[in-house]
Amino acid sequence: MNERFYIAYGSNMSEVQMEQRCPDAVLWRTGKVNGYELLFKGSLTGCYATIEKKDDAFVPVVIWCISQADERRLDVYEGFPKFYYKKTIPVETDKGIIRGLVYIMHEDRKFGEPIDWYYQNMERDYRKFGFDLSILRKGLTESRVRTKGARVRLISMDDVQAPPAGTEGTVQYVDDTGTIHVQWDTGGSLGLVPGADEWELVE
Repeated sequence: MNERFYIAYGSNMSEVQMEQRCPDAVLWRTGKVNGYELLFKGSLTGCYATIEKKDDAFVPVVIWCISQADERRLDVYEGFPKFYYKKTIPVETDKGIIRGLVYIMHEDRKFGEPIDWYYQNMERDYRKFGFDLSILRKGLTESRVRTKGARVRLISMDDVQAPPAGTEGTVQYVDDTGTIHVQWDTGGSLGLVPGADEWELVE
């Protein structure tokens, strides 16, 4: 079985999820990717972790040995090549520098807020592997700040004062609770609550 290193920084840090998604995968060790920062960007289906180049930054990662079959499964799961593209990058480990496969979201995707369970799972794995939580929290904060100006379209909102489904608006900011404050084109300013309301990014 031909194997290669796969570099995980998001939900695939989880041993439980990798067991389901990539049955041949074996956890090798942890490391860090230098010259990149962690961010959250999205699509119509939600916002997920990605990494982008930034000097004087690094992202902690989990390194897996995967089979060719596992890579094909990851291609499907990550939406390759439309959503994420693949790249081979150097990773710093306690055994020296290795090179591994990483999936990176296309940079033109819009910043956004990950749903709570996704972020909490990442936080759990950061704690499990002893990673610096400030890196994860900074990625969330940066993504919230950069969400300003994004266009969204309402699908549903459980509020009698909600604008009609299909109404579009412009994101003003995301507060510390995760509520997305929107200036709706109809004139209202009700915030979107992740996990309760439904919306989509206007591409």
